[in-house]
Amino acid sequence: MIRCQIYTTIVIAFGYFILLPNYCEAINCWVCSTDTDQRCNDPMNMTKSAIEDCSRAPHSAFLQPVCKKQKQRVNGELMIIRSCAWASDSRSDDGPCAINTPANIRIEHCSTCDQDLCNGATSHVGSTLFRTAILATVAKLASNAFRN
Repeated sequence: MIRCQIYTTIVIAFGYFILLPNYCEAINCWVCSTDTDQRCNDPMNMTKSAIEDCSRAPHSAFLQPVCKKQKQRVNGELMIIRSCAWASDSRSDDGPCAINTPANIRIEHCSTCDQDLCNGATSHVGSTLFRTAILATVAKLASNAFRN
């Protein structure tokens, strides 16, 4: 009985820690702009050379690096900019999308995200499926441990 409880505790702890997001890890973002490279457009067709480790860029210790994607019209022409940005943990500010722009620039879309390469055109369905599979496996092992 005690062996079963120890086994169950280990399995649940493992599942808990594997599913936790790791905020200590570096975040890699696409960094490009359609004014210099049309491959940055939607759909994106960039190479790995456009990936930057945003955690290494200089920023305040109180800010979390995030990936940013912005669509804007400059003198009527659409431009897409993918970059690193920094978001504070505080909800009192409007974040990295709150910027003042000149009259000839109109922001059409701005979003930030905190997963590797999330400011591209690709989806993270694979990552979500992997986490779901891990959670299902942990739940199955735990339920088997309770039966024994």
